[in-house]
Amino acid sequence: MAFIFIHDTELVNQSLPPVTWLVNNLLPQGLCILAGRPKSGKSFLALNMAISITRGRRVLDFFPSNPACVLYVPYEDSFQRMQSRTQMLSKALPGKSCNPGLIFPERVSGSDATGTGTLDFPRLTNDCAEFLETVLKKVPEIKLIIFDTLQRALAKDKQNRERWHMDDFERLAIMQRFALEHGICILFIHHSKKNSVDDDQDTFSGAPGLFALADVTILLETTGNADDVKSSSIHIQGRDIPDTHLPCLFNKRTWRWSVSLEGKYCTASPERQDILHILCDNGKHIMTVSEIADKLGKSRNLVSQLLKKLLIAGLVKSPRFGCYQLTEWDDL
Repeated sequence: MAFIFIHDTELVNQSLPPVTWLVNNLLPQGLCILAGRPKSGKSFLALNMAISITRGRRVLDFFPSNPACVLYVPYEDSFQRMQSRTQMLSKALPGKSCNPGLIFPERVSGSDATGTGTLDFPRLTNDCAEFLETVLKKVPEIKLIIFDTLQRALAKDKQNRERWHMDDFERLAIMQRFALEHGICILFIHHSKKNSVDDDQDTFSGAPGLFALADVTILLETTGNADDVKSSSIHIQGRDIPDTHLPCLFNKRTWRWSVSLEGKYCTASPERQDILHILCDNGKHIMTVSEIADKLGKSRNLVSQLLKKLLIAGLVKSPRFGCYQLTEWDDL
């Protein structure tokens, strides 16, 4: 085998493209893992991401995204459940979806008219790259593939349990290489351990190498639980971004996940969250106090006071007097 080497000075002087992000500072091209304890809301969070990306919305009302087609593979949920969740979130996350938008594997084995049954999407083996190649040929617009969950996606050799961790690592390495070569992001939803540990790496179930292999890991932890809202935090670690901790809120009525940075500065309130949602839905366009007040059906004076608190918290900015828009990531 012939090897080709490059000198460090040659490498430094090369003009190379920057890291490509599907969702800025959250989901790059490559392999990503979203982990959390059972019933922490991982699948809802991933579906929030998927629908927001197809609409080119801010993911979690915070991270700018580029509109793209998303393939969601729900190994653990029926079409009936995915339908109700998608219908609810499509209302909570308004916007026009790109074409073909969010797609699911069509066939289910043993299904009937109700959409129940098991998903007939193959589990990933050492030939997973070849299979995914056929998927992208069929729908070349796909830029994100979500597998829910990692344990169900990866095939297991029941006759050789000792190789399970090694097989998982090898297949994920193949998936990472495939994602980078084809310019897509592959996101696995994964379970974290129930016992509390100090190191995020130790919270991941399975082989320790899975944590190190991923280009970005997102760890979801529940911090509080009320009747209408679940509060959580996400810890984002990646090769090309600084470690980031962000507080999040899950609205149990609308199933909408949102970053809630104002929790760092002041007591979170539904009124301020409503303003952030309106500004998020408006994209990069600025809005006047009157326009926001009309959307909320509240007085201009009240909205002005709430905006001042958001401005102090650094969550909104005012490009000119009386006009507001969401703060960009780089401005924080």
